[in-house]
Amino acid sequence: MKRVVLVAATALVAGWTLTGCGGAGDAADTTYSAEVAVSTAESSDLTIPEHLSEVEVYDFMPSRLLSALPDEMQAAVHWGSVLSFVPTVSRQQQEDILNSLSFAQAAARASTGRDFPSTLDDAAEQYETYIGVLKGLGWTADQSGFQRYSTEESEFRMDSVAVATIAKIATAGQLDVLTQAIETLASLPSEAETVALFERFAAEGFRGNFEVGSAEVDSNGFLSFCLGAFYFEASDERRRFLVFRWGSREVDFWITAQCMTLNEAVYSQARDIVVDRLETLGAVSAATRPLLPAPSQSPDL
Repeated sequence: MKRVVLVAATALVAGWTLTGCGGAGDAADTTYSAEVAVSTAESSDLTIPEHLSEVEVYDFMPSRLLSALPDEMQAAVHWGSVLSFVPTVSRQQQEDILNSLSFAQAAARASTGRDFPSTLDDAAEQYETYIGVLKGLGWTADQSGFQRYSTEESEFRMDSVAVATIAKIATAGQLDVLTQAIETLASLPSEAETVALFERFAAEGFRGNFEVGSAEVDSNGFLSFCLGAFYFEASDERRRFLVFRWGSREVDFWITAQCMTLNEAVYSQARDIVVDRLETLGAVSAATRPLLPAPSQSPDL
């Protein structure tokens, strides 16, 4: 039987080795080992729901259940994020990703007591809480901080920087479907519901805080998720900020990115409590719109 390590709210399988996401152009994978510390308990004795019930979460939107979404969805806008799924990711795994991100986001917003970060420090605090909660749900992740983005070019687009950031860590399959998703979002008219939804949760005034991510099941059967998080402070407020061509002196832009792998055995013990708590809040995938559904489907974007 596997043994489980509890570190604060974090649950990791002791001694579990996982394969990290290599960049799309990388020939070799990077191997990591879960850090083992403090006491252990048999997985049959693990009571993850008790830990989750103590996580403070923030109620911020009426419910929209996952059952309303297409059965086959390759990409979606989810809150202020653009998320994509390689076809190897099942519907249940898509739901697990969307629900775990929603739960972590609700906890992150509670950490600062506000819907949207007003400073870089707020964004960093929310991200730290966000990653910490994801770890507690069974995701392996690092507490990497934001780094200021710099360029010698006079102008740049945030969507291009986001894709380039993920390209350094994602597989070719992950990068391809994420690029398609971002291009689809960029091609939509400004009045589209999906665009309005994304910008409602990704920007406020002169500031923005958004994510892009792509998931796949690798050759070893692990569910991996490459995530990029971004925060900016601009000289003025602009719609379609993601595709706007910013002058390099008009905006301060910070980035962070990593690949995570979900221990599905751990998350399976947390799944029901996550869904129950999100339903209580009225926040089960409350803001999700498909971007790349199955070819036979014609969604209202």
